[in-house]
Amino acid sequence: MRVKSQEGFTVVELMVALIISLVTIFAGFQALDGFRAISATTTVRSDNTQRARLAMDGLIRALRSQACKGPGEPSLLAGGPTSVAFITDLGDGTTVPERREVTYDAPTRTLQERRFAGSRSGTTLAFASTPTSFGPELAGVEPTAGRPVFGFYGYDTSNPPRPVLPLGPTLTGADLARVSRITVEFRVGAAAGEPDQAAAATLQDEVFLRSVDPADPVPLPLCA
Repeated sequence: MRVKSQEGFTVVELMVALIISLVTIFAGFQALDGFRAISATTTVRSDNTQRARLAMDGLIRALRSQACKGPGEPSLLAGGPTSVAFITDLGDGTTVPERREVTYDAPTRTLQERRFAGSRSGTTLAFASTPTSFGPELAGVEPTAGRPVFGFYGYDTSNPPRPVLPLGPTLTGADLARVSRITVEFRVGAAAGEPDQAAAATLQDEVFLRSVDPADPVPLPLCA
């Protein structure tokens, strides 16, 4: 008579297999959670970058389209590390330029834009005393590593002159006519008020103002 084999798993072997299975499952869940976190961060960073880029493009376009209030008067009206005011003309030549003020508000972490409609009487250009409209508000904004949101530079005395001479940080009346280059730099994190460093997007751009007389040893932007 042949005896059937009684081979199989012992209790110890079953316990070891169970532990290995549990460890494998736990590791899989950990990897899945990590993937979800990375995916969420990537999505938030993409959203922050898109919001920041739209705001930056609009601001740079307005700064690049600065217009003069009159002969010998600068298009830049005021400037500091967290704000800039200027005259801009984004129309087709038939509209009146407007005044814009862009300000970074630290308590609310927002970049705000106020627009003042212009009116012309003969050769005199004037602007409304109160905002007539507001630009899109960008939330979740922070300065980059303590750097100013707005930087202002004039031409130095090198040959040829370069627009690298720092002005300000808050512009004086004399500085306004000397500004030939404006830099803009900021970070955009979570719009809800909880900064996500990993998902923050940092943007930098710059604008060069008007044309200059190359024969001038210390050239100034022309507004004629």
